[in-house]
Amino acid sequence: MRKVHFFTHLLVIIGRNVVHLHPYLRKYFFITIFYLKMNVEIIGEWAGKAWTALNEQGALSMKGLKKATKLKEKELYAAIGWLAREGKLNIAETEEEIVISLI
Repeated sequence: MRKVHFFTHLLVIIGRNVVHLHPYLRKYFFITIFYLKMNVEIIGEWAGKAWTALNEQGALSMKGLKKATKLKEKELYAAIGWLAREGKLNIAETEEEIVISLI
């Protein structure tokens, strides 16, 4: 395959719509999209766990929320970011810890 031919068929994207994708790369593009969707779904599940814990137990420290959800630290931060972006959290900082509650 000539370089010119390869680059003219690589990828043309307008917004989020794929207009043309070279057949060789098509499978990799859709695998990437699937992977991103899986991450969003998983973070949504973690956010659901955090929301449930806060709904059932009220305000919790980061340590308490981590214990209640049994999430890893990175997972908990992703869940908190998700809920904060949706405007569902009140985050207060005391001298010793961060306390999180639902709005």
